[in-house]
Amino acid sequence: MAPLIARLEGSSLIAREPMDGRSHALSLTPRGRAITNQIRKIVAEHEATLLDKIPASARSAFLESLRAIWKGE
Repeated sequence: MAPLIARLEGSSLIAREPMDGRSHALSLTPRGRAITNQIRKIVAEHEATLLDKIPASARSAFLESLRAIWKGE
C-alpha cells in the first residue's frame, strides 16, 4: 500500500495527516475529488452503454448474475 499511497500523494490526489504515532488519515485533495467525479461519470456512462445492449426484460437477471459473481455465490 505504501507505494500506491506515495504515488497518489505525489500526484496531489490525496493528502496525509498524522493521527497518532505511525498512523495517518488520508483525504482526497480538491484535484483528487475532481478526478474522482470525472471517473464516476465515465463509469456511469459505461454502465449505461452496457445495459442499453441488454434487453430490458433480461436486465434484472443480468444484474442478479453479476451480483452473484461479485459475491462469489
